[in-house]
Amino acid sequence: MEVVNTLINGDFDLIKNSQYLLLILTVVLFLESAFVFLPLPGDSLVIFAGGMIALGVLPLSETVMHLSAAASIGGFLAYWQGRMLNRSHCHKKIVTILPANSMERASQLLTKYGFLSLFVSRFIPFVRVLTPMMMGLGRLNPLKVFISNLTSSLLWISALLVLGKVLILNPVLESYQATLLKGLVGFSLVLMIIAMIGIVTRFFKYKSNPQSEYEKFN
Repeated sequence: MEVVNTLINGDFDLIKNSQYLLLILTVVLFLESAFVFLPLPGDSLVIFAGGMIALGVLPLSETVMHLSAAASIGGFLAYWQGRMLNRSHCHKKIVTILPANSMERASQLLTKYGFLSLFVSRFIPFVRVLTPMMMGLGRLNPLKVFISNLTSSLLWISALLVLGKVLILNPVLESYQATLLKGLVGFSLVLMIIAMIGIVTRFFKYKSNPQSEYEKFN
């Protein structure tokens, strides 16, 4: 709660004394990358981390290492979920609660780009988790998936951290640093709430007509 309160108040000097911020970001990113049914705000939080680096709150090398590891390990876990859940009852339920067309988009990316689809899907919420999961469903080579997942995670994290750092260090926006950072956190929470509402809506829609919802993908 200490970190949350300081973020809301915009007291970034106090955050420097907190040892939990990077840990919280790492855990959230791991969960977002590993479990498609958890609508956590990955992109905006990584951009936020870039802003924290610009302000000297987070160390650059440790942030890149921790967040890249969280995203890559989470993605590889999603791959193994796909291998284990292959056409199971649990897999059917996961399909039905996802945002409309997300499975189709992941399937199209995988068909068109193969292992390169991991690089493209990293920048698409939900789809970045579905792509390695579908690679697991298709039983693609785990070593190739691991390497592609690791390198795509590093690219994605680096790009968003740079974006966050550039935004905060922009001279035009310098006087709005606290507002921007709090806005990113607020935007992340709003996206999470919207995604949760969407998931709950699709779940109850599936309950009312389970067969037709699942057949949309099959």
